[in-house]
Amino acid sequence: MTFETYGLSEEKYLETFDKKSEFLLQCLNQLSLVASRHNVNLASFGERFFWNLFSEIAYATDEQMRVTQKELNPEEVKLRLYDSIGISREEMMDEIKSVNAKVEALVDYVSELSKSVRPGLTDYLTY
Repeated sequence: MTFETYGLSEEKYLETFDKKSEFLLQCLNQLSLVASRHNVNLASFGERFFWNLFSEIAYATDEQMRVTQKELNPEEVKLRLYDSIGISREEMMDEIKSVNAKVEALVDYVSELSKSVRPGLTDYLTY
C-alpha cells in the first residue's frame, strides 16, 4: 500500500483521507442498518463474508454511479479518464469503424485488381 500525494501537501491528503474514512464508515453503518431491517445478523456470517458482501455492494454502487454520472455529466467522466486511456468508448468505436471501412475498401480494391490480372497468373495469387 502506498500513500501517494500526487504533489499535493500531506495536509490535503489527510483532509481527503478523513472525508473518505467518514464516508466509508457511513457506508458500513448503512449496510448494518439495512441488514438489521431484514433481521440479518451480519456478524454470524464471519468477517470474511461481511467484507466480501461490503466489497460487492460497493462495486455495484460505484458502477451505478459511473453510469448515472455518464448520463448526467459526461464532461466530468472525461476529466476522470486516465491519461493512458485517453479516449472515450465512443471515440474508440468511431476509430474501429474507420479502420473497418478502410479494410473493406482495401479488400474491394484487391478484388478489382485481381480481376484485371491476366488469366493464368491468378494461380500464383491464390494461397
